[in-house]
Amino acid sequence: MGKTIRKKSGSRASRRVTPAYLFFYALFSEHAWGILFGILLSCLATSFLAARFAFTPGETILIGIMIVPMGWIAFSRPARIVAVRLRRIVTKQGG
Repeated sequence: MGKTIRKKSGSRASRRVTPAYLFFYALFSEHAWGILFGILLSCLATSFLAARFAFTPGETILIGIMIVPMGWIAFSRPARIVAVRLRRIVTKQGG
């Protein structure tokens, strides 16, 4: 069904790549949250800029694409905080 991932440490333990595994991997990833925050910032900033200036649709798309990495970098600390707190909440043992 799914591919098997071998750990680099040389151990025999392996994990099957399933949709649930990919979901939780993305949920706990700092980069996934940074990209999400970057996309949200891009949507807000692009709509604000497009309302104030007369951009063509192509220019609007280009500006939106350019703002995503800026938002990713600007929100790297909050993204790390969200990912760490989610890991603590979800993987909490015996609580």
